[in-house]
This record gives sequence, C-alpha cells and structure tokens, in this order.
Amino acid sequence: MSTQRPRQHVLLIHGLAAHRLVMQRLWWELRSPRMSVENWGYPSIRKSIPELARLLRGRLDELETDADVDTVHLVTHSMGCIIGRCALLEHPSAKVRRWVMLAPPNRGSHTARTLAPWLGWFCKPLHELADTPHSFVNQLGVPENVEIGVIAASSDFVVAASSTHLPGQQDWCVLEGLHSGLLWRRETAEAVRRFLETGRF
Repeated sequence: MSTQRPRQHVLLIHGLAAHRLVMQRLWWELRSPRMSVENWGYPSIRKSIPELARLLRGRLDELETDADVDTVHLVTHSMGCIIGRCALLEHPSAKVRRWVMLAPPNRGSHTARTLAPWLGWFCKPLHELADTPHSFVNQLGVPENVEIGVIAASSDFVVAASSTHLPGQQDWCVLEGLHSGLLWRRETAEAVRRFLETGRF
C-alpha cells in the first residue's frame, strides 16, 4: 500500500495576536486524500511584518524543494494575508497557485490605526497595518502569477469590507461572521474549498 503524501499542500496562516488554533476548524474541514493541510504558526506581536515574512519564506522555500509537493495553496487570515504578500513579493514561489484571503486588511485597518499610538511600541505590526495612505500595507505590491480569492466578513469591526479588496483578485465575496468568527463557520470552509478547486467561490 502506497504511503506517498498528497501532491497538493495547503498552508494555513493565522493573523495578529492569534494562535494557529484559530485555524483548526479550517484544518479539519479542508483535509482530503488529494491535499495535505498544514496549520503554520508564528509569533505575531513583537516582530515586524517583514521579519515575519522571512519566517514564512523559509517554510515556502522548504515546500519549493519538496519533491512530494507539486502545488501549494495558501489560506490566510487578517495579517497573515499581508505577511504572505510580503513573502511572495520578496521571493516568488513557482509552486504557489491559489490563495484565499480571509478578512484581509489589504488597504489597512481602522482598528490598527486607532490602537497604534497606544500599543504600537509593543506590537510593531499595528503601525504597518494602519489604513493611512503611507502605511506599510498601503505601499505593498501584489504578488503575480497567483490566483487570489478574497472573503470579507459581514460583521467585521476590525477590517472594513472595502479594505479587503486587492487589485487583480480573481474573486471576492462576503460571508456571515465576525472578523475571527468567520474562521469557524462551515460556509467559510466550503467557500475556501471551492476556490482551491475551481478558482471561484
């Protein structure tokens, strides 16, 4: 009996001040004989987004040279989406094909802007994620050769739906849920699976 690993690999990436456990429902729902699913964690508060992108880049480099993996898909939440953008802009990956962004602050977060003057000394990413014209996130480019689908949360008090859009996005939709509550809904997992399989929600 063959023990060969699936040749498609899904990398889950959580957001700011979170833990990979918040992605556990998606990990459970997305697993299949055709795809392996990895719930990747990282220290999200004290390091800057470029520093975190280098950590992610290390994992993507490992997958790039893994002969048992043909295709990599990303499923990221909130700041995890920005870390992914930064990582792929610095060093594109030929294996990354499709990417679902969940509640991404692609044009910044009003909550990050509000909190940055008070907590930015402790939490570096807050300044970088602010919805101001010259913040890090609003100066960041868009990776090429990746099909990107964006899901906004209907009751998101952290990232406005209008701030989730990304130039060149393949598809965009709004689903019921709060900023993080979105991660625990079956409808979210079903939409993510559809995009990974077809490129549409």
